[in-house]
Amino acid sequence: MPLLLQMLLGGMIITLGELLTGIIVNLWLGWQVWDYSALPGNLWGQICPQYSLLWVLLSGPIIILDDILRWRWYRDK
Repeated sequence: MPLLLQMLLGGMIITLGELLTGIIVNLWLGWQVWDYSALPGNLWGQICPQYSLLWVLLSGPIIILDDILRWRWYRDK
């Protein structure tokens, strides 16, 4: 799978996790750990496009590091 597609999927998975965690922790339990309400395009103040893009970009180095570790430890392709 191309790196860019892996990065997009990684960003989507992290954003979904952030949304589900935010709904439980911030909205249901009322802990107010984070609030993106002031940012444009936010969804219930729990996720926003700016941070979703950041997750996509941060996924790249993590995917590359994972590939290197798998290659070194397990001789994976």
